[in-house]
Amino acid sequence: MARSGVTTSNHRVQPTIIHPVVENIDKQSVKLNATRFPDTACSMFLQTQLNSLNRSSFSNELTVKEVFSDTKDYFVGEEGEHLKSLLDKVGIDLGTVNYRFRMIIVSQIQEGDEVLFFIMTVKEYESLGCVAIDYLDSLFYYKPGKSGVSRGAVYDAVINSYLDYAVTLGYCKSHIFVCSPRDNGSFLFNKRPKDMVIYDQTKLTNWYKKVLDNNKESVESYQQTLPSYFDDCKTIEEFIRNLLVSDLLRDMLIGTLQGVAYEGGKQLIFITLAKKQSSSTSTNQQRIYHSMTESRKSYMDNLERRKLEFDTLEKAKKSTAKIFELLLSETQTNKENSQ
Repeated sequence: MARSGVTTSNHRVQPTIIHPVVENIDKQSVKLNATRFPDTACSMFLQTQLNSLNRSSFSNELTVKEVFSDTKDYFVGEEGEHLKSLLDKVGIDLGTVNYRFRMIIVSQIQEGDEVLFFIMTVKEYESLGCVAIDYLDSLFYYKPGKSGVSRGAVYDAVINSYLDYAVTLGYCKSHIFVCSPRDNGSFLFNKRPKDMVIYDQTKLTNWYKKVLDNNKESVESYQQTLPSYFDDCKTIEEFIRNLLVSDLLRDMLIGTLQGVAYEGGKQLIFITLAKKQSSSTSTNQQRIYHSMTESRKSYMDNLERRKLEFDTLEKAKKSTAKIFELLLSETQTNKENSQ
């Protein structure tokens, strides 16, 4: 996928795309676990909140990390370029629309092996004050262990602590894309256990609402109808920019421009976040780049091509180890090239 420049301070730099070189890792001396990934302000915030669930701390058991965090140009890439061409045909020019894409993972050490069981991707639109939780996927491999903390409580903590973090950056609105996987499909794991219970659309929506109800600090309200700020838009360009923050609304827009009817079944929960004193969204944002995780599509293509599957615990452990090996090798290559 083509990439845009990255804004750092007041300078615009062009990132170098580096592909994984597994041979650069000394497998005898390096333990391939999630703690070796760089800490970021976001991951440390989420880790602290997760640790607070239990006084004994999850520091040696659960790890939260960002495996991608970088600024992107909305109209660079196949989907963005397609939408731009459709807008050009009707005389609409939105200019540049940038967002920060993050991929956040949670893993657990079980009997000496790392198991990846939760992944979430988010997009942050600083110019619109909005964050979008686009995709969230999980497996039932998490074990409470000595902590006694349930899997649901872990999910709740990660989602709500991210919303808390977004508030500290000055974001005032958010939304969650709610879509139940069909036919035991997967959004961020290649194959899932066949005996895993998958919520239907109604149950999944209600589950998200319960999660949001537990956040008394950062969530002021939520709704499933379009918020009033869509009605307040003064131009068609402003209205469309607000649509772009959601892949679902974007796809509906593309369908409208192409004269194709929208197929129902997917939903959004719009969230109003609390307004608090915050730091600037443009500062203290560490760049984490891996070619494998620069998009959901790139990540899933890699899993399928390498046959990294998660339908059994044994496969999940092996796939997790391989994913970490690929990502850590690229991290090491980046360090060597920067020296």
